[in-house]
Amino acid sequence: MIVDSRRGLTPADEGLLAWALPAHRVHVLLSKADKLNRGEAAAVLRAAAATLCERGTAQLFSALKGTGVAQAQDTLAAWLAGS
Repeated sequence: MIVDSRRGLTPADEGLLAWALPAHRVHVLLSKADKLNRGEAAAVLRAAAATLCERGTAQLFSALKGTGVAQAQDTLAAWLAGS
């Protein structure tokens, strides 16, 4: 699931989570992380983790700078490998 890191999880995102769970795993990419400073990025990641609780995982992501691409690939590869 892709979420704008500057907006956080919205009610629409919560609806998508409710639909997906518990049948599917959810990994949230907090996009546009390149637009945040370190403190903001850390706060956004903490807030997403707190909102998700045990329902899913989250990570910072920036397509522009490539931030988080390897982590997202590793997460998906692990899921596909069955771990």
